[in-house]
Amino acid sequence: MKEILAALSNGEDEACLHLAFLKNNRCAVCKKSVDYNIPATFLFRYISPDLYLTVDAIRRLRDLDLDKLLLRKKLRLVLDLDNTLVHGGFSVKLRPGVLDFLKKATELFDLTMYTMSKDNYAKEIAKILESGLFRFSRVIAQAEFTKKGTKSLEFVLSHQQVTLIVDDLADNWATADQRNVIKIKRYEFFKDDGEAPPSNYHDDDQDLDRVWSILKNVHTRFFDQNNQNNVARRDVRQLLRIN
Repeated sequence: MKEILAALSNGEDEACLHLAFLKNNRCAVCKKSVDYNIPATFLFRYISPDLYLTVDAIRRLRDLDLDKLLLRKKLRLVLDLDNTLVHGGFSVKLRPGVLDFLKKATELFDLTMYTMSKDNYAKEIAKILESGLFRFSRVIAQAEFTKKGTKSLEFVLSHQQVTLIVDDLADNWATADQRNVIKIKRYEFFKDDGEAPPSNYHDDDQDLDRVWSILKNVHTRFFDQNNQNNVARRDVRQLLRIN
């Protein structure tokens, strides 16, 4: 929250632009009540329960995110949770190789979790997956949808050109975002009744290896060491098309 507000501040010597609001039309940056009609805003619960950002705020934050990612030679990776990284029954089973996958991914990508699961569940699984090795920069859960049942990169605060999505259901994403999706094989460990398979069951799922190969290839070509011209104009969607 503090980092977001700092990015939206216009400096102590200049008038506040009122780019973010709390309830009762109070500016989140300067804390003043705004008397006139505020511009259109969108609620970002995962940042703060009552934080509303204007279109200009979203644009500024996306631009800043782009600059930071390019400076660190990273892309943004948005990861689904259920049936992509884990499978839940009466307990939760991690997908084979997921911790190694995340450890490698965090070296090349800034990681965001975006799930249709409830907030508390998402945050608890995020802690398990992080295991002290990294942190998801954002955990976006059930509440953040443009319409029921649809995920949207509008809430990720990153430009589409530098964002890759891994999900077992591409159709869960807004049409405009589906070109960013790398579809992964649906991971299911528990039976329909929630019971675990027999103890001698061999879980041989390896689809994360395939996905990692695609991700690494896109990153390598995006930040081509032999051609550093116009990196800021490159687009992961074009690279996925020719992968």
